[in-house]
Amino acid sequence: MKYDPLKQNTVSKNVEPKVSLTKTALFLEETDWLTTNEVDAATGLPVARELKYDQNHLTFTYAGISFANPQQVNYRFMLEGFDRDWSPVTEAGFATYSNLPAGEYAFKVMAVNKQGVWTKVPAVFAFQITPAFWTTWWFYTLCALAVLLAGYLIYHWRTIVIKHKMYLQQLVYKSRMLVLEQHTLNASMNRHFIFNALNSIQYYINKEDKRAANSYLSNFAKLIRKNLDDSENNLVSLSEELERLELYLSLENMRFSEKFSYKITLDESIDASDIQIPSMLLQPFVENSIWHGLLPQKQEGSITLNITKRSSEQLLLTIDDNGIGVDTSMKNKLNHIHNHVSRGMGIIKERMALLKKMANVEILLEGPFEMKDENGITTGTRVQIVLPVNCN
Repeated sequence: MKYDPLKQNTVSKNVEPKVSLTKTALFLEETDWLTTNEVDAATGLPVARELKYDQNHLTFTYAGISFANPQQVNYRFMLEGFDRDWSPVTEAGFATYSNLPAGEYAFKVMAVNKQGVWTKVPAVFAFQITPAFWTTWWFYTLCALAVLLAGYLIYHWRTIVIKHKMYLQQLVYKSRMLVLEQHTLNASMNRHFIFNALNSIQYYINKEDKRAANSYLSNFAKLIRKNLDDSENNLVSLSEELERLELYLSLENMRFSEKFSYKITLDESIDASDIQIPSMLLQPFVENSIWHGLLPQKQEGSITLNITKRSSEQLLLTIDDNGIGVDTSMKNKLNHIHNHVSRGMGIIKERMALLKKMANVEILLEGPFEMKDENGITTGTRVQIVLPVNCN
């Protein structure tokens, strides 16, 4: 067969050019991949194709061959996983990518000859850049667990500190409460009361009124015993408190020659033995009614204690007297030096404040306030105490 150069040249122009990757470099420098990866002897590219997170500045070098016109070969390339489309056609025989994030990539390059014939199958180099350990899911998991553990330890430590602080505070409160309870006992059984009570007993003995002397002595002994017993307990049953209060009222009534009468009423729906209230709570209020309301007036007085339920969770204790009234009593205190000094009210208020801090038990004190009739005339004084059904 005779050789036809024109026909042979036409065929060679229609042949697609060949393209291949020749080498790659890190940070624009020749890289000895043998130190880190197994390389392909023909291309000098790593076979393992797994790069570290800091090996992310790559330069790919490639070459195309066209038998028809070796000098007129152009290229286009793309990095799958990074580029969205092919690059514009270029004469450059290299492509550089810097600061590649961790992920899987495939660098592809195609060649085109002067006649516009492209390689059908691009040269491909697939590789992976492994993420830095601090960007991996297990590192995030460990950090999250470390934060949770640190948070738990801080919470646990803080809880211990708060509990210890609360424990110490409770000790302070209990110590103060013991002091106040002792003061309450001293206020309810002060030396003036004991001295007057003994004088009253002596008075009945001198009058040879054995019955009155025995009754007074018996009630006085019971009151002392109950006061001593109740001083050991911060809370007592309502029935015990009412029994103690009635003993006190009976002694004062006898001592002042029945200058006043008293009455204690309890709502039928209330089980007094099942309800706990602060011990020695009521005597200071009744004592104030006697000394500052009833004794200063000439006519016979009266004291009533009425106990009802304000709600299913609250008791209402109302102490009324028909004395001179709290306003007149306050004026008398300013104008005269009174023989009787009652410290019980201040002690009771401090005990109420401590109970709120210690057990979150809030006792409300309403009054004393002056009662008046429709004509504006004073009819006495009222004090109301609101406390929970259960103070435990």
